[in-house]
Order: sequence, then C-alpha cells, then structure tokens
Amino acid sequence: MSGSPIDSDPQVVRCAVLQRPEALRILNAGLPPSQQQVLVDSLRSEQAKGDRAFAGLFHLHLSAAKPAAVWLQELPGKTGVLWPPDFAHPHTRELLFAAVQFATEQELQLVQMLLIEGEQADEAILAEVGISHLADLDYLWADPATQKSNSIDPVTNRSEENLTFRPNANGHPELLAELIANTYEKTLDCPRLNNVRDLGDVIAGYREQGTFMPEQWYVVEKEEKPIGVLILADHTGGHPQEGQTADGTWELVYMGVVPEFRGHGYSGAIIRHALQQAAEAGAARLVLAVDSQNAPAKNAYLRAGFQSWQQRIVYARLAELT
Repeated sequence: MSGSPIDSDPQVVRCAVLQRPEALRILNAGLPPSQQQVLVDSLRSEQAKGDRAFAGLFHLHLSAAKPAAVWLQELPGKTGVLWPPDFAHPHTRELLFAAVQFATEQELQLVQMLLIEGEQADEAILAEVGISHLADLDYLWADPATQKSNSIDPVTNRSEENLTFRPNANGHPELLAELIANTYEKTLDCPRLNNVRDLGDVIAGYREQGTFMPEQWYVVEKEEKPIGVLILADHTGGHPQEGQTADGTWELVYMGVVPEFRGHGYSGAIIRHALQQAAEAGAARLVLAVDSQNAPAKNAYLRAGFQSWQQRIVYARLAELT
C-alpha cells in the first residue's frame, strides 16, 4: 500500500545483478529524451567491465510504490558521470545522496551531470548533495575536408607559423604534465576545475576519450620552446596505424597554449593542424566542446570553420568543495 511506512520512506539499495535490467530501464525512462540514447551508448561501452561497472547503480527497494534508480558511472581519472533519477520523483534526494556517498567512497574528484540547454534540473536538491552549476558548453563541429589546412613541412613537421608538432607527447609524461599545467593558467575554459584533480588523473581521463592514438598527442613548439598541447581521439573505432579508415568522428580532446604565447594566432595554426590530421585519416567530422564563456577560444574555432550544433549545461560535484 502506498501509505505503508516502507512506501513513505523506502530504502535505497545497491542494485543486484538480477534487478539491473529493470533498474536501468526505469533510469532511462526518467532521463530527458536527449540523454536516453547517450545512456544506452554508455552501457554498451561498460559491458566489458562486467559487474564492477555497476557498483554505483542504486534503486529503491522493490516494495516502493513508485520505482526509481540512479547510476554513478565511474570513469578513469577519478571522475564519474551522474545519471540522475527523474527529478519529479519524491525520493530523488535519497537516491542522489546514495550516489554521492558512493563517489566519496571511491575518492572521485569530479562528478559531472550534463543536460541539453532548455532541460531542467532541481538545483535546490542538487545543492543539498554538493552539486552545482559548473559551466555551459558549446559543442562545435567541422568537416575536415572542407577547411583550410596548414602547410606542414613533412621533414621538419613545422607549420607556416614556424610551429613544430611533436607527436607521442604521452611518452614524456613529466613534460606533458608540466605543459598542460602551464596551459591551464588563466584559462577561461571551466576555470573552477583548476587544481581539483591531480594532473596524472587528468591525463588518464584524456586517454580514455575515444580510441587512444599516441601519434595524435602533440607537444607544440615555437623555435624549440614548448608552447602548447594538442590531443586528438578517434571515436569511430578505426585506427590509422592498424590499416583502418576512420570515416566517422574525431574529437579535439584538448588544446591549450601557455599564457605568454596567447594572442599571436598560434591557436589557429594548432586548430588547422587538428583538422588536417582528421582529414588525412578520412574523418567526416571533427568535434569539440568549449566553455561558452571562453570567447577567445570559441572565436578561434569559428574562424577555422567550426559551427555550433548543441549546447549543454554541466553540473558538477568537485572534491575541493566537499
């Protein structure tokens, strides 16, 4: 009965294996339409991990009058994605507390929840569990084949701006970490994330984006001085070094220039190099996300031929704030 004590105060429990399909179905049904297919895609990617991928899946005890579920999807780099219950459910708060407690137990430094612009979340309930608005992201895309590319000397690997793109940057972890840290200084791209995570965890997170291609991790140099970083990933499953053609989507995972070399047009040259690499691999599109408040970066992408296709609102729980 809906008026019974257990219905008025149902117990939140970790989802057992046999109950998982139904819990995920309920979770998906309560998500905004834009997130439902994204969840399905995430579930496919998690299958190889087995049961441990669903350690953060919680639901209301079966005796609850109205079922609901929440999933804290743990990702590399001490991060996680929150798949929330329907915010209209009367026990959303309890479910979110369970997910956040799991994040604390796993020592996750960053938990994110994304919504499409126009979708609503109960910010008061989110605030109770330490989750707040982080940023609004613009998602951009370009057709690499139709954009202007750099003139790169095949011997020196230098662009017309006298920039050198040295691949396999991940092979020099200390240099890469120091350079990424320098590019974060005075950044306008989600500045609240600075110093939240160890740089090793940040790099681990970058590595998990799409197919890891070490030859597409670049240290960018100007007259032999490191001035920036470029990281690309293939989201089609194809890998040029394995003789496959990446005929779908590539992502510009990260691009950054150290403060003293900003404002000289080098970002444009780096973006064109990214487009050129994607074009040579046969990718149909290159995508990226940029903080809507980062006008210099967004304008550089637009000048290079990118166009907006979606805006997303990011809510986050940062370890430094809890």
